[in-house]
Amino acid sequence: MRYIGKIATVATLVLAIATPALAGMATVSPSARKEMVMKQKSCKKEASAQNFGVHAMKKRAFIKECMSRV
Repeated sequence: MRYIGKIATVATLVLAIATPALAGMATVSPSARKEMVMKQKSCKKEASAQNFGVHAMKKRAFIKECMSRV
């Protein structure tokens, strides 16, 4: 019985976190989404060229910073 409570709690938290994120993506137009995906691909390619190695957090931060550039 305790496991069911834990599973229900985790499911509620995931739903509460995922719903606003998915709702925000639904408002983006298809052309803007395509542009964002292309920009993300180029940023990931640029990050791969930096050779961060096992430093995934640095690579993720680099990609995030790259995406925020104009």
